[in-house]
Formats: sequence, C-alpha cells, structure tokens
Amino acid sequence: MEDRKYEAICRLLEVTGVPGLFVDLVDGLVEGERISHPELDEDFWRGLRDSIRYEDFLGDLAYIYDRNYTLDDVLRLTEFFVSNVGRKYLETSKDVTVRIMVLEKRLSERIRVMVQEKRP
Repeated sequence: MEDRKYEAICRLLEVTGVPGLFVDLVDGLVEGERISHPELDEDFWRGLRDSIRYEDFLGDLAYIYDRNYTLDDVLRLTEFFVSNVGRKYLETSKDVTVRIMVLEKRLSERIRVMVQEKRP
C-alpha cells in the first residue's frame, strides 16, 4: 500500500477512536483471562498487557481498510467523521447499537413465542 494511503487510514482510525477501542478490547480480554487464571501473579498480567500494543496491530488494521476502501473513500470517511454529524454518529453509535440489540432480542422472543403457540 502506498504511504499516502497508509497515513490516511491511520488518520481515519485515529479520528474514529480505534486506538481507544483497541485498548478497551485488550484490557477486557486480559481481565477475562486474569479472572480465569487467578494462580498467575499480577506482574505476569501487567507484563502481558504491556506487551500488547496497538502499533503492533496497526499494519493488520490498515491492510483490512486497504482491501475494502480506496484512498478517496478513506479521505471522504475521515472528512465525514470530523464533521459535526460524524462526531455525533461516533458519540451515539454505541447506544444505538445496544438499543438495536435489545429490539432484536425482543423480536427474537416474539417470533419464538409465535412459533411455540403454533406448534401442535
């Protein structure tokens, strides 16, 4: 991938908060393992967490974006996400996703009940 596109992808990832999401993801994964393995001491967990760096995965993330978006796409996405509506989308997307998942669960339950009622 050309340097300009790589830099544009890195900017898009930064603007959309991916580095922070990566930290949260790794912290959650490590914490889950820590709870499952209380026999390992805190120095191990601290060392494990410190050894997993966003920068080490940035190339893989950039490759995914490179395969799916043109440079123009990346620049336009970045432009969108730095706009007022783009920032609003980023601020509200987690809440919207959670609410959609709740609706999905209710719909799934409704369908399950309807099927159960129809069965002989």
